[in-house]
Amino acid sequence: MSLSWLVSPQLHKTTNGYFINHDNIMLAGPQDKRRLIFYYIVSQTPEKITKEDHQKYIKEKFIDVDVRSGIFSFGGIFLSLATMREQQLITSRITNRPIFNGLLILGVGLIAAAFSYNLSQILFEPLFVQRNQVISDLSEKYNFSVFDFALAKKEARLKQLRAELTSDSSNAAHF
Repeated sequence: MSLSWLVSPQLHKTTNGYFINHDNIMLAGPQDKRRLIFYYIVSQTPEKITKEDHQKYIKEKFIDVDVRSGIFSFGGIFLSLATMREQQLITSRITNRPIFNGLLILGVGLIAAAFSYNLSQILFEPLFVQRNQVISDLSEKYNFSVFDFALAKKEARLKQLRAELTSDSSNAAHF
């Protein structure tokens, strides 16, 4: 993710099924329940499915979520630059501060791209889980239960703790 360290160090909690809990699953219907459980397990503990199915899932997720988010990040760049142009912060005339203008454009564009990419990823991910046929087919194939979900939730948390404790960053354990 671009500039996720700047925008939100806790962004991982809004993607890859991290937000799915037992309450969400119990309120969902039978088909949605299977999809949510499968999506969480394949996102957090991918070793529970075959490599071929995981590659199929990754390909679909890349197309449906990541590519769309990338397109929206460019939209965020253009929207921020158009707003700056409208507010006369960027002008077409030659000014005596081209370096400052260039840095301003670059900074605002990067921050707008990171924000719009992360926001659109948060918005497109539930649509991907709800509407994607590959998720539906694979959830029917594996038919994970709530008990598999609880076990995967525990394994994912242990993976996260291991990654935080073994990372080189001094403040990683605080997040």
